Order: sequence, then C-alpha cells, then structure tokens
Amino acid sequence: MPKRWTADQIVTLARSYQSTCVLAAAADLDLFTVLADRPAAAAEVTDRLKSNLRATTMLLDALVALKLLDKHMGRYHVSPRVAHLLTPDGPGSVLVMAQHQANCLRRWTQLAAVVQTGQPADRRPSIRGEDADNAAFIGAMHSISGPTAPQLVAELGPPPFKHLLDVGGASGTWTMAFLHARPQAAATILDLPHVIPLAAQRLAAAGIRERVRLVAGDFEV
Repeated sequence: MPKRWTADQIVTLARSYQSTCVLAAAADLDLFTVLADRPAAAAEVTDRLKSNLRATTMLLDALVALKLLDKHMGRYHVSPRVAHLLTPDGPGSVLVMAQHQANCLRRWTQLAAVVQTGQPADRRPSIRGEDADNAAFIGAMHSISGPTAPQLVAELGPPPFKHLLDVGGASGTWTMAFLHARPQAAATILDLPHVIPLAAQRLAAAGIRERVRLVAGDFEV
C-alpha cells in the first residue's frame, strides 16, 4: 500500500539535511577535538579554529541541540562517549567516515544537475584540502571493512596462497587480514598514486610493510 504522505512529513524530509550539515561542518573543522581536553567558551573555540565568532557560536549551539555537545554557563563540553567517536584517536572513532560523508554530501547536492546532464558531479575539496579528503575516504573504507575482514578471512579457511594481488586495495585492510592469516605469504597492492602512501602507513603500523609490494597505477587505463 502506498505511503500516505502529509505536508508536515514532506517538509520534515526536505529539512532532514540540516542536521547532517551541522555534523559535517563540525567534522570538517575537527571541532570535537578542540573540546576533547576541556570545556571552552565560544570565543576560545573560535580562536583555536581561526573562525568567525558568530557563526561558530551558532554551530556550537546547533550541536548542543543535536545532543552532540553539552553547554553549561556559556561553556561547551563534549562527553567522553562522543569524543571517542568523533576525535581522530578515539576508540571506535568514526570521524573519518563523517568527513568522507561530508564530501559525499557536497556531491549529492548536485544530483539534479547530474540527472539533467548525465555528467559526474564536480569534485571540490573541503576546507581540509584534497589530500585530507583522500585520507578520509581511505580511512572510511578501513573503518567499514576493518572489523569484518579478519572474521571473514577466518571463515574462508583462509584459502591457501603464496602471493595475494589486491587491486584497488590501498586501505590495506583486506591485505592485512589475509597476511595475518597466512604468515608466510606476501602481497601486491595496486592503487592510484595518491593513495599508495596511505597504504604504506597502515601496513607499517600493522607490522607487515616488508611483505607487501606497493604499485601505483590505474587499473582502468
């Protein structure tokens, strides 16, 4: 049975982007990190972000309304639970995913033009810059697959192999899972030049960098 829409429901749907934009702005500004160590007044946050006081205050109050921040006597505070999720080094952090989704949001706003012209959306870097946007994309892919990859590889056996080819694998997530399961094996990762250094960093942190050959290239060319 078709949904029976009301005017209020349509308007609510039309306005649903607003909360997403508030979170996206905070993620792009890394605002939660600014407040993670201690509460601060809007002027202090503005000084640390090098932003506009009026606009920053409005963003902070919007985050309070969304219950992502607390406010007491003019000072803003981020709870440990939120800080864990929305600061770079927090356990279970999804900050890179929020930043990646902010980049996606900027392209989704061009959907009408894409439908009309059939051309891809323009890619415009965030205030953090193109390199940071690329890092957020790779980090977001790792945050999705990271918890799943070791479990799935374990369920697969893992399959016997001596050398793994990971095409488009610059997060290194699946290569790490397979190589941890097969300590004598090696791997090659092929991905675009600008993301290969990100794979190198993650593989080094995992202690398996010497077992992986990194090849910069475009498999579509």
